[in-house]
Amino acid sequence: MKTATRLRACALAIAIAFTAPTWAAPAWAADAIGQVKTLTGAASIIRENQTTAAQPGSPIYQDDTLVTAEGGSMGVTFIDNATLSLGSQSRLTIDEYVYNVAEDKMSFGATIVDGVMSLISGDIVKVRPENAVIKTPQATIGIRGTRFVVRVEDSK
Repeated sequence: MKTATRLRACALAIAIAFTAPTWAAPAWAADAIGQVKTLTGAASIIRENQTTAAQPGSPIYQDDTLVTAEGGSMGVTFIDNATLSLGSQSRLTIDEYVYNVAEDKMSFGATIVDGVMSLISGDIVKVRPENAVIKTPQATIGIRGTRFVVRVEDSK
């Protein structure tokens, strides 16, 4: 391959890389609100009473429950560029997720019943912080910042 052809191919690859979205749902996951980005150990997704093993790239939908086993962790990226991390032995349900910029409808709601979660907010919290809420067994947290961590322990 000639040098000029290689340079053009490299330039095209770089242009595509910089213009591609940071997250694109596969065609079969058109209604997905996010995807599993990182995974360590065992974790699962409960959807409509069906439990499946989480894998990097697994789509996440509203009403999904994310569960990590002992020693497991999961990182999720949402379509508004928010990132959520779950630590070992965590359980979180995505109660509400609306991200429709065209109609100015944005909201995020989740419930963590056990474990540790960290959230780095995305566009929803930046634009509509009053529409983002995390529930725990003892409290409801309104998200106003860009980054926070919650730990929920079983009080039994």
